[in-house]
Amino acid sequence: MDAMDTDTSDHRDMEGEDAGDGPAGGHRRDAHESAWNLLVLARQLINQGKPSLALQTVLAAMRAEGGEQAVFHTLNRARALYRNKMQANAAVDELASLFAECVIAEAQPVGSEPPQPHAAVPSTLLDANDTSILAMTGRKQ
Repeated sequence: MDAMDTDTSDHRDMEGEDAGDGPAGGHRRDAHESAWNLLVLARQLINQGKPSLALQTVLAAMRAEGGEQAVFHTLNRARALYRNKMQANAAVDELASLFAECVIAEAQPVGSEPPQPHAAVPSTLLDANDTSILAMTGRKQ
């Protein structure tokens, strides 16, 4: 018996009968086919620029396949992924802003004369007041 046979027999044991046997099996197959058709429709709605209708269609497919519990679980997972993405985006935005401030400070140092052509500018040295961009944002190199 290989892994596929084990998975199939475990699936049958959990459901109590094979998905193809009896009226309950036919109902499961119909529900699965209905859910699949709803997902195809949802994809078409997304392509038509109707994301709200697509979401409603996906929720209907999820209810048909796994009930309210499946909808609840998936929406919670989507919320967690969204929060993680927002936190990551905030960190990237902060880093980009910090980088831009560093470039601006290097290009136009506050209170200094424009550098002479071919003059060496010690960009890595801090001034006496420790006012580097990193220090101003609470970071040290």
